[in-house]
Amino acid sequence: MARAQKIVEDYNIKPRDAIHTSSALSKNIHNIISDDSDFDFVHLINRIKLE
Repeated sequence: MARAQKIVEDYNIKPRDAIHTSSALSKNIHNIISDDSDFDFVHLINRIKLE
């Protein structure tokens, strides 16, 4: 949760997106499949766009 809070502060994204990002990073996952463009602003993770 501390990492998620830092992500919210650093990237100004929604808390739920920050929790998803933090959870992925905790498992050494750096890609996320999503249609949510908010993830594009988080340089810690790569968004794979849905088509």
